[in-house]
Amino acid sequence: MTCLSSACKAIIPRKPFAKGCLILLVLWLLGVFLPLNLAWKNHTRFGASRKITWCFPNADFSQYYMAGMAARNGLWSHLYPKYKPEWAGRPGRQIWSSDCAVADPELLEKLTDLPAWRVENIAPPPQAILCLPFALLPFATAFKVWMTGLICAALGVVVCAAQIYRRLGGTSGYVEGGLYLSGAVLPVLPRIGDGDNAMMFLVFCAGVAALAWTGQHSFKLGLSLIIPGVFKALTLSWCPLLLVKPVKWRLLGWLAFWTVLLNGLVLWLGGLQPYTTWWHDILPDATSMDVQRYWEHTMNLKGIAFHWGWESFPAGAMKVFYVAGLLALYLGFWRRRRDEGPAALANVCAAMVAALVLFNLCNPVSWLPYITFLLPFAGWAILEYLRCSPAGKTRMKMAAAILFVAVPAIHFLVLGVLLKQSHASLGAGRDLYLGVDILFLVLAYRRLFHAGAVPQ
Repeated sequence: MTCLSSACKAIIPRKPFAKGCLILLVLWLLGVFLPLNLAWKNHTRFGASRKITWCFPNADFSQYYMAGMAARNGLWSHLYPKYKPEWAGRPGRQIWSSDCAVADPELLEKLTDLPAWRVENIAPPPQAILCLPFALLPFATAFKVWMTGLICAALGVVVCAAQIYRRLGGTSGYVEGGLYLSGAVLPVLPRIGDGDNAMMFLVFCAGVAALAWTGQHSFKLGLSLIIPGVFKALTLSWCPLLLVKPVKWRLLGWLAFWTVLLNGLVLWLGGLQPYTTWWHDILPDATSMDVQRYWEHTMNLKGIAFHWGWESFPAGAMKVFYVAGLLALYLGFWRRRRDEGPAALANVCAAMVAALVLFNLCNPVSWLPYITFLLPFAGWAILEYLRCSPAGKTRMKMAAAILFVAVPAIHFLVLGVLLKQSHASLGAGRDLYLGVDILFLVLAYRRLFHAGAVPQ
């Protein structure tokens, strides 16, 4: 109880405005938004649920639930059908469709309360172990438990952002309050919160990892790095940073423990077959660079180049850019730790942000909701800007003007000239999200290679 009370005291803001904003956020998310989404049958037919809830269900949670069902019933050979891309036409454009996610009939027979909306199943093997507890519940109950967790995770994300801001020496109650208030819209925006996708859980893990990295919380850090790695490969870019001296052997031990535990359970229960199918049949097609051009809501260099009229963009160039960016990131992080000893929170935030942005820009499949992974670091970014020199602030404003004004304007003017057909419905919004990524990347590299940044 003592640890819990001390943790609560650390989270509660000292400034009246920030405290009031946090209270409003808790009342909104847990007192209004959560009951609304639990009261209605938002796991039923898609059209009806759109009228009565803001957390739109799609087929994402069904993937996690069906993966858990496969693990529960020992149907590892039915964990995912083979990935089979195919063309499908729509008026005025072509889309990339697939029958990869249609749920296996033998798994569907295990559901006692089959939802009316589309059910899918495709997941990497360790994910099935993590999702197994949901398969112990009826689908409707499991869905409501999942949505409750997502809303609580959204609250946790902004708490992490405010904690990072405060731990770095931020004193403005208005900035801290603004960070809290931003959490009120996270679950409301289905494209950003991504409905019933696991994104908010993973974003929360990123915030916890940043805070735990600089403390002696090896257990929490190991767990918060493994969970996103099971659902998305983004944490792989962070692993080399952990090896920059001084190495925390306890942390590496926990990482090894969680990795061996999850994969050992899969091997014990399902054998090697789920892995061979995943590596040989699913992953090569799912990460193909050619897939990118047919998905409208991808937010990386490949998708943006194609939207600007490039019919081809060399995958090798993206890989070279990615590796070069990571090497520069590791060099900057190593220099900081060499000069300052154990990594300080601002350096950790910069390293995590740079790796995340490089992942978003160069990963073959990067969805629009990936931008939410930057949210826990908003407090750090604000302080980095506020503590820039006047010349640095001017350069930041110029970069923002180019990314958020000039690039969309040029895009609009040359749209008809460059594009033979409309490849995306997002228009200049794609450039705005790219601008957010680039600005965070600029801040991150400035912190790692510039002598005068946020004091520790």
